[in-house]
Amino acid sequence: MTLTNKLSALVASRWFALADLACAALCGLWWYSQPGIGAWPLLIALAPWALRLAAGHFPVRRTIFDPLVIIFLLTAAVGVWAAYDRDAAWAKLWVLVGAALLFYALAAQPEANLWLVAALLGLLGAGLAAYFLLTYDWLNLPRHFAGIDRIGVWWMSVRPSFPGFLHPNVAGGLLAMLIPFQVAGWVRGLRERRMLWVLVNSLLGALTLFAFVLTSSRGAWGALVIALALGALWLVGRCLARRWRQPGWVVSLPLVMLAFGLGLLAISSYPGGLSALASRVTDGATRYDLANNTLRLAADFPFTGGGLGAFSGLYSRYMLVIVVPDYTYSHNFYLDVLLEQGVFGLLALLGILIGSLGLLARRRPSDSVDGDGLLRWALATGLLAVCLHGLLDDALYGNQGTPLVLMLSGLTVALAGPSFQPARSADRAVNQAGGELAVGWRRLGWPAAIGGAVVAAMALVLFGSRLAAAWYADLGAVDMARLELAGWPQARPDQPIPADAFSSSQALFARSLSLDPANQTANYRLGLLADRQGDYEQGVALLETAYRADTGHRGVIKELGDDYVWLGQTSRAESFLTQIPEAAEQMDAFTWWWKQQGRPDRAAYAAQMATELRGTASASAP
Repeated sequence: MTLTNKLSALVASRWFALADLACAALCGLWWYSQPGIGAWPLLIALAPWALRLAAGHFPVRRTIFDPLVIIFLLTAAVGVWAAYDRDAAWAKLWVLVGAALLFYALAAQPEANLWLVAALLGLLGAGLAAYFLLTYDWLNLPRHFAGIDRIGVWWMSVRPSFPGFLHPNVAGGLLAMLIPFQVAGWVRGLRERRMLWVLVNSLLGALTLFAFVLTSSRGAWGALVIALALGALWLVGRCLARRWRQPGWVVSLPLVMLAFGLGLLAISSYPGGLSALASRVTDGATRYDLANNTLRLAADFPFTGGGLGAFSGLYSRYMLVIVVPDYTYSHNFYLDVLLEQGVFGLLALLGILIGSLGLLARRRPSDSVDGDGLLRWALATGLLAVCLHGLLDDALYGNQGTPLVLMLSGLTVALAGPSFQPARSADRAVNQAGGELAVGWRRLGWPAAIGGAVVAAMALVLFGSRLAAAWYADLGAVDMARLELAGWPQARPDQPIPADAFSSSQALFARSLSLDPANQTANYRLGLLADRQGDYEQGVALLETAYRADTGHRGVIKELGDDYVWLGQTSRAESFLTQIPEAAEQMDAFTWWWKQQGRPDRAAYAAQMATELRGTASASAP
């Protein structure tokens, strides 16, 4: 047997696939634990790729999601360019690269490994549960339910303590994603009468469920319950379809859509609407306002994104208009991706998630490893939990779960398609590994590409100047943020910066306004720059235009109200600043600050404004 044949047999084995998975996991863990290490861990992750190439194989299993994964990584790379903190952005980029490597390592798993990988995911859930239980401090960081907090405090009195921290909402989101694999393993053990396996899964499941309850993460609880309910509906639909001799999706899909419709009807009929419901199931109206503000902030960076890891500075400076950090992420999975990687990054990620659910809905006749659909059910339920929890919090992108963002999609590919097959040459490997991919893209890719091209052409014809204006405003906003927020949060953006430092930003904003005078981003940012130079009359003129473009933009409202105070127009300012809860306290601070600057007139305006705002608040209080 030649060396090439030996290598071919090696890379086609199930153990090599597991070794590939271990290398990808180790690489991602290294990047996650040592953010500044750079590209060196790639030597570990790409070693299996090199062996496949040496054996005449394509280095990874090609999937129908390859274009979307590439777009996702490319927009992340653009996010490094756009970020005001390049070191933090590079660290996050490598974590996302690690997530993509994990995706391909999972996608390459043969059928013989799938249940083993599912067991490892169940073990991962138990490990995260144990880590949360051993590190969280319920005494100093109580949650939402006094009874659960008391259990947590009791647990702290009997447990050993370890250093570390896992946010309860992140822990809840990750456990909601992984619990279905523990359930699937437990049910499979019962069916096959493996009582030891049933016992082990019962112990791991009890540990995980205990931690899941102690997270007090209402969003994660709701996401898992709804995902389980939808999964049950899908199974009921498939049973009915078999009885009626119909394709499974013919019955299951209408049932799920009906459930969605009823859910939307319930939300729309809830007293106070979506805002009131969000206030009840999350941390008050703040979470809903945070999502609204993040969506408006993301509109400043539709093409490039605001930069990886850039949420804190961008949100504080341009939405809250403060010079200290407040929020670190938007508590919304999709909005975090939209803000940091732009529209194309979000669309790529949505395509992967929705496409994964579509693959799971399609059942293969030759499915031998999961003939009863149990593993498919666990994957679908986990993906649904991820998608639903992402509406209320972000466990997989803006926080500690980022290495796992593509994990379930990778395992979905492995379950939904044929495993990696050996080949005698690289060209044959490309053909075999990409056979299903080619069929998929012939059916879906070309129509989607043609449709996208048509839509793009129509958009250019109808909105060409506005799109060009948005492009230049995006570039200007990136340039301005990189200057203002360099060194954030240690270097405050209110420190003196030479006026000519923003000349490139101003030129980009001016070009944007020449194409679209009403562009909100350009007017707002130019208004901020005018204020920094003390030209409050010009600032008001620009900010009024920005306000007319979006009357709900919190940053514009606050900055415009402040400008009217400095111009002595306190009655006009009040109509804006009454919408800012902390405005009175900030006016007290400005009173002192203007005195230090030798401007007693503006100090008096600030003091008057603070008094009027407190009077308005008292009059409106019940």
